[in-house]
Amino acid sequence: MKIMLDTNMLISELVFGGKAGELLGRLFESGHVLYVSEYIDQEFKEKLEDK
Repeated sequence: MKIMLDTNMLISELVFGGKAGELLGRLFESGHVLYVSEYIDQEFKEKLEDK
């Protein structure tokens, strides 16, 4: 199964944890691998620099 997380989901997990953090934790615990597109990677970096 492929699951795509957008930039907002990744930032929410990083900053707030909560349900987004729980989801990401479950994905990693079950052996899934997170792949991030170049676009999302760049957008994520830009938003973190703005904050």
